[in-house]
Amino acid sequence: GIHARSRLADSSEDIRLQQFGHLRALMADADEDIVIAAGDFNADPRYPEKGMAEYPSAGIEGVPMRITGDPGLASDTVFYSPFLDSEETAAAGTYSYQGTWYFFDNIIVDWRALDGRGLEYSSSTVVMPFEAKDILGRPLAYDSSTGMGYSDHFAVSAKFSSF
Repeated sequence: GIHARSRLADSSEDIRLQQFGHLRALMADADEDIVIAAGDFNADPRYPEKGMAEYPSAGIEGVPMRITGDPGLASDTVFYSPFLDSEETAAAGTYSYQGTWYFFDNIIVDWRALDGRGLEYSSSTVVMPFEAKDILGRPLAYDSSTGMGYSDHFAVSAKFSSF
């Protein structure tokens, strides 16, 4: 699992660049094993930054984490996210800020989870329990002054099957 540096901290984009570079190196070192990374990336590849961007549309050179919603484009250097696949998800995102939804929480897999052999990616969902949503359907953030709420992010889950 991953919890990348918050976007609010000074120089957070450079730190996330380093974190994503390290994650990519770990994922590339997998040899024959499939690789699954999940958690709070604090970045949405649809909104490119130095550390993570959607492939191929972003066009940013040197981005360590290139993410695609097209399973046919997954490779050793491009990873698949079901949350970028319009056929796979109907959710708007996992985090809402000033009326815009983001997929800061994500699940990414390498091409081996899509090759029809061994452990295979099956499906995913954004977990949005009724009690964890506000009246507009956004995550109901925890408020320490009232002791009420849950998280400002929705969780994600994925299913895998073996062949």
